[in-house]
Amino acid sequence: MTLNSVWKTSENSATAVWDIGEGDGGPARLTVATNTPLSGGTLQVGTDAVSLLALEKKGVGDQDEQGDLPQDVYVRGNDLVARYSSQGHPFEREVYWRVIDCDAVEESDDESNGESNEQNESDDPSLMGVELIYSLQTDSLDSNPAPKVTSVLPMKSFKVYAVEGACTDATRSWKISDDLASSQLLVATLVGGAKLAIGAFPSDLARLEVENPQSPCPVVFHLNSDFLEKGVIRRTRMFVCCGGLGVDEARLMRQATAFLNSEIPLTT
Repeated sequence: MTLNSVWKTSENSATAVWDIGEGDGGPARLTVATNTPLSGGTLQVGTDAVSLLALEKKGVGDQDEQGDLPQDVYVRGNDLVARYSSQGHPFEREVYWRVIDCDAVEESDDESNGESNEQNESDDPSLMGVELIYSLQTDSLDSNPAPKVTSVLPMKSFKVYAVEGACTDATRSWKISDDLASSQLLVATLVGGAKLAIGAFPSDLARLEVENPQSPCPVVFHLNSDFLEKGVIRRTRMFVCCGGLGVDEARLMRQATAFLNSEIPLTT
């Protein structure tokens, strides 16, 4: 992956740009608004525009969160960090948008499998990758946050996958699923031809929902935080990987499998 820029910030937004190869309508561009509450990001890849990983205003209880603007936004390495303090409701949140070096993940996977990676990288289209780390805590003795994260995808077709293997297994994999609600990974071909994988770490997800099969289609991840006690930080992880016209689904699945078997990342 040739990363033209990790994060460039302006007064109202932060942007990361990936060179995903020629013939795909220019670089992929992810822009995250930093002046509005929990609005998520906008991903442009080729002719496809995706509303990505928005923490819905009504996704944390029924309180009005219009006043819940970011209290602190900063860049550290490959992380864009936004902190939201509670205003009018009992929840405080911290969101990390973490850039993933997909090329490094693939090289590590090849080495662990004893495969050669001496291919001509210039002929192999790059991928963009982002991990979302979402921390939620409360000052209330007990609460029911029921958070949701929504992306709106212009999908031509999609498949869903569920985790295969016990949580105690050293490595796990994905298997195709016919039960949407109990799946944790969605792989889509977008209307313009780009391909995108989006998923949640299995233990962090309560339910996956595709609200409308028409395009553009809201894809909702109901996170596993139905009950939260005072002093407890509930951290959930999500993953997005996208490529242009020349990327096959197998490469997206390798990235999704690496995410599934990755260690819990540090956030401090």
